[in-house]
Amino acid sequence: MSSKDEIIANAWQAERGAFMGTYKRAHFTDRSITRDDVKQWREKNVSYEDKRKIINEAYFAENGALTATLRRANLKDMSITMDDIKKYRRENFNQEKRPTKYNTWVGKEPKEEYQADLFFLGKKSIPRLLLVDTFSKRMSVVPLDGKKHTDIIEGLKIGFEEMGGDPKSIYTDAEGAITSNEVRQWLSQQGPEIKPKSKDPVSEKGEDVEVKGEGKKKTQKPKETDLKPKGKKGKLVEAKLLAIKDKPAVEENPKREGIISNITMTHAPLAEAMIKYVKEQIAKRLTLMRMSPEDMASFDMNELIEKIELEYNTLHVPRAIGMTPIEAEDPKNRAAVKMRLELGRRNENPLPKLHVGSKVRTMRKKKNFEKGTTANYNEEVHNVSDVVQSKPSGQTQYVVDVKPTDKDYKYFKHDRYNRTELQYVK
Repeated sequence: MSSKDEIIANAWQAERGAFMGTYKRAHFTDRSITRDDVKQWREKNVSYEDKRKIINEAYFAENGALTATLRRANLKDMSITMDDIKKYRRENFNQEKRPTKYNTWVGKEPKEEYQADLFFLGKKSIPRLLLVDTFSKRMSVVPLDGKKHTDIIEGLKIGFEEMGGDPKSIYTDAEGAITSNEVRQWLSQQGPEIKPKSKDPVSEKGEDVEVKGEGKKKTQKPKETDLKPKGKKGKLVEAKLLAIKDKPAVEENPKREGIISNITMTHAPLAEAMIKYVKEQIAKRLTLMRMSPEDMASFDMNELIEKIELEYNTLHVPRAIGMTPIEAEDPKNRAAVKMRLELGRRNENPLPKLHVGSKVRTMRKKKNFEKGTTANYNEEVHNVSDVVQSKPSGQTQYVVDVKPTDKDYKYFKHDRYNRTELQYVK
């Protein structure tokens, strides 16, 4: 290795891969070193794996925004291009498009995908992790000690056990605690096992059943849950949920498919709807209890949430599937659930797109204490003057009857409208 290469290598290590910092440090030591020398050295000695580490750090620091990821990655390596970032995203993320305002994706079976999200019940409340199956709508709420990656991993373990098994993929918003590198690495090492099939010696019909196990341990398959109301007031008494059957031993060290984690930059709609449902149920039940402040201080919120979760999974009938989540997980009902989900899906956005010059009516909001029924939109017709992206969320907003200027902060809040607040006029 020549003296130039040694100087550039030392500078590269000192600047942690920053191209301009490497050039300045090496040029300060040897004035004959140019940027082309640094580029040639980097092409010979820096592999794509080093680029991937830089892109990985920048990608999660910018929550998946491609342009911002490119800017941050170029601070360390100017040779990284947008094609490198897109290649990294294709290799590490499932890029199936999932619209958030209307449903075009339907699962095939239970445990195919879980949606996950964190929520709090107050400023001083502990975080709670909510998991919901997109097919059966089964829900699980796990209290956490904190938002560290160790707490999230422990919560996911408990949640997967309560949901009845590991999913094939997890769909979540850009929650930093859930999408951290440590959690994603743990998910990639988990996942459903590649299970061999065998004849069930106990089954009368002799159907193929999947056998699951770890090492030489025998596995046991649960039957349908048996929950019956009992008592004068119809209180739920949880009976034995699992009926155990001994299964033949499985081969050692079964292979695993990693759990795919899909991140959306907007939100996980089903998980957020379930969080809203849980909070509404908590508010209703606390209102009926009429407890004093002293009783509220010693009240066990986790016990109440467990009761809400149990009643939801066993008694509540979501409109989308027409049966309880426990019933939806029964293989006999899988075709019926799939049919209802397919009938309820919408492949087109019900709201037509708006452009500059489109004619619209604005939403009319009722005043306080106003009675009677009125039209949802005003009769006056306006023109869309501009289409802007709000900061920092990036949500598309429409400006009505205002002349655009060259400034980004040109419009007041009351001049901007969301798509749901405008009605298109043909």
